[in-house]
Amino acid sequence: MSAVETIQAVVRIFLDKPSPLWETGSTHQLVEAKYTALAKSSSIDRKNYSTAAVLDIEDASLDKQFLATYDQYTIYLEKTDPKLADFCEAHGLVPLTGRELIRTRAASKLKAALNILGLIPECAACIAELVNCIQVVTAEGPEFDTSYSHPNLPFTIFVSVCEDDSLNGDLRVAESILHEAMHLKLTLIQEYIELVKPDSMDTFFSPWRNVQRPLMGVLHGLFVFRAIRDLFQNIRDHTELNNRDYNFATYRMADIAGDFQALNNFCQCHGLTEIGRKLADQLQSLDFD
Repeated sequence: MSAVETIQAVVRIFLDKPSPLWETGSTHQLVEAKYTALAKSSSIDRKNYSTAAVLDIEDASLDKQFLATYDQYTIYLEKTDPKLADFCEAHGLVPLTGRELIRTRAASKLKAALNILGLIPECAACIAELVNCIQVVTAEGPEFDTSYSHPNLPFTIFVSVCEDDSLNGDLRVAESILHEAMHLKLTLIQEYIELVKPDSMDTFFSPWRNVQRPLMGVLHGLFVFRAIRDLFQNIRDHTELNNRDYNFATYRMADIAGDFQALNNFCQCHGLTEIGRKLADQLQSLDFD
């Protein structure tokens, strides 16, 4: 069996019962294979990974600050190099400057969010495998959250951090981190398993964007929001939360369940492959073992 076939087999086992979504077995295989490919094409490995390096931007500075380590894998806060300005502008991102990172206490807020994710050790370990660098960007307003990832940046995510007086700030940043990490995971899965038929032009209504979207975009939404729903259920039911955070977790779970109801027929879309339909069906079930 070739290396590709081995990964496909491991991923199929995960997709057959994707619970929890943050399992680390297939994640590790996918991540290691991607780093191997980066090393061959660009001499990039886990230690020298940077957003600028993957984008092949020459002479960019490498400014990474330690945030956390889980199962020997480290997550860094990466200061955005000015040479990434074109990429950020093209994708609607406004990165915080070094001075703004200090003023907003971005590092401490990210660490607090990662501590919440660390309440579920396997979840934190999965995120640490997938997320090498976090870049902090501005949000549209004090009670808005912004997060972003890009298929060409396999181990980078962009998130905003809440204002000091924001309600439930740590939980909201934790949600953003998990959200984008799960996007990265599903993107890696797509390299080995077809979930949507290549020639499909089908769309489906996305309750998160409130517009018709390609099937893969909707499937990504199901994947990441199912993980977020499970995160809030875990921390609500198995940790001590103050009333405000308990109520927020309960609200987010109900909100996501409501969105999923709008997707009742999604798993029947003809543009999904058999594996894609089965995955969609399982993600919509709120009764995982």
